[in-house]
Amino acid sequence: MRLALSLMFTATLLSAQSSFAAPPQSTPIPSQTSNAAPTILIPAGTQVGLELTRPVWAASAKPGDLFYAETVVPVSVNHQTVIPYGTYIEGTITSFTKPARKSKQALFHLQFDKIIFPNGYTIVLTKPAIRALVTVKVSKNNDLLLDNGAQITMPLRSPLTLNATEITQAISLAQAPTPGDFVPATLCRPTPGDPGSPGTSDTIIPGSPATPDTIIPGADGAPDIVIPGMPATPDTIIPGLPATPPTPPTVCPDPPVVLSSVAEHSSHARATSSSSTLKK
Repeated sequence: MRLALSLMFTATLLSAQSSFAAPPQSTPIPSQTSNAAPTILIPAGTQVGLELTRPVWAASAKPGDLFYAETVVPVSVNHQTVIPYGTYIEGTITSFTKPARKSKQALFHLQFDKIIFPNGYTIVLTKPAIRALVTVKVSKNNDLLLDNGAQITMPLRSPLTLNATEITQAISLAQAPTPGDFVPATLCRPTPGDPGSPGTSDTIIPGSPATPDTIIPGADGAPDIVIPGMPATPDTIIPGLPATPPTPPTVCPDPPVVLSSVAEHSSHARATSSSSTLKK
């Protein structure tokens, strides 16, 4: 009886030990002593939606100017957020074409240089450069070529590796932008116009008529006494208000609208970045 119980206990112990056995060598166990930080990989082809946080003015824009944009929709990979709300993108306008008299489009060549996460974690985008070609519907009468809130896309042409710990911290600090964060910057404000006024006529205050001299005859050969009369006073004229001409209403051109934002091939970017076409 004791032998049977001993054999049963030994079999149970071996079964329990086998359930906690090390996995096969094809599934490596992460090293507890490794100093390598965990990483997150964003695959090539990922599209990052952005909205501009600083306008591009028609009068002063030039190649080499920086632009800034913000993520308004988180980017996820396998249902995991990898680029949260409020992540800023810094880039450079490498070249652009202004709208001409017969063209109502502006063409921008943009290069994305940095990703700045809400916790300050910064990724410098080097090789290969990330570039986009942005087509904007805009009039030559607009004071802006790109307004606050203009929607553009940053295309990832190669995989991007991020520090998972930094991303976790960034997500905890992320805040979704509000519509008030993207107030239009245009200086053109429509006005209803002014019909003008007909003016008012002069106000005339009549003056007083002249009074004749008063003559008191002298007595006993004395000369007459003459008391001079009062001269007339002229009318007093208070000028009326002049008429004002009507003012036509101010009609502002339609705001710029981004028609497309697509990845730009590196060969085309090198050709266009060497010279900028500024049509007036």
